[in-house]
Amino acid sequence: MKKIYACLDTASHSASVCDYAAWAADRLGAPLHLLRLMDERLVQPVIEAGVSTLAFEAQDGFLQQQQDHWRQARDLALDYGTHLLAAARSRVTAAYTLNQACTEQQGGLIGLLPTMETEAQLVVAGQHHFSGEASGGSVDVMTVSALRTLQCPLLVCNASFRPVSGFVLAFDGLLKGCNTVETVAGSALLRSAKCHLVMAVQDRENAREKMDWARTTLESSGFDVTSAIVAGEPQAVLHDYVASNPVDLLVMGAYSRGRDHQHVAGSTIAAMLRTAAVSCLVVR
Repeated sequence: MKKIYACLDTASHSASVCDYAAWAADRLGAPLHLLRLMDERLVQPVIEAGVSTLAFEAQDGFLQQQQDHWRQARDLALDYGTHLLAAARSRVTAAYTLNQACTEQQGGLIGLLPTMETEAQLVVAGQHHFSGEASGGSVDVMTVSALRTLQCPLLVCNASFRPVSGFVLAFDGLLKGCNTVETVAGSALLRSAKCHLVMAVQDRENAREKMDWARTTLESSGFDVTSAIVAGEPQAVLHDYVASNPVDLLVMGAYSRGRDHQHVAGSTIAAMLRTAAVSCLVVR
């Protein structure tokens, strides 16, 4: 059975990640995998013999000291991660009685992404703090890497866990949006929550047939659906709807390897990840 991956590191909202991942594992009856992401600079040594072609008498001594410092930093990071994972396990097992195994691992994201690609049915990560204003920031490297690589859904959660009693499903009427609707309809993750199906368009009349299909698809799977076709740009429409309705999660679709694959960081999705007041679920 594929796993729920909880990605923990010192920069993300680790407690919230634990809570959302345990909630998802409980809803889906899936194994939970606690993953402590290490700084890539601590995964492999970066010091190489012959760093400089300008040899000097003390060069070998300096290189040895650098290697020793790297080992000390790595050992400290591993020890920290062991304690972090123990605290995470205690938190999730105290909140939920999980039906499947809860496992742990430490490593760098780049090396672990191929394994996550084949083993994960959902990846949960925290939204990092950004420097500067939200509108001028950029999505952190971890989230962008995962968005560009993973084909499973990615749940990016904010600072505190909120049980999902209502969610917004952003629908554009295109193939991407139809696939998102079908993915949500076919999963037990959100079935007990009220679905707010929202379509941001310029031409409302032509959108009605597509919206009717999406609503029927969700309702036939047992969802309680409220639908809204709103004129305007997607980012502004979604922000306003989230702010004025009782929702705890925003669900959006993303292209798997399509035209915007190289522009994830500048997309509507990236903008919403930076600025949304609720956690976001990105579905391929």
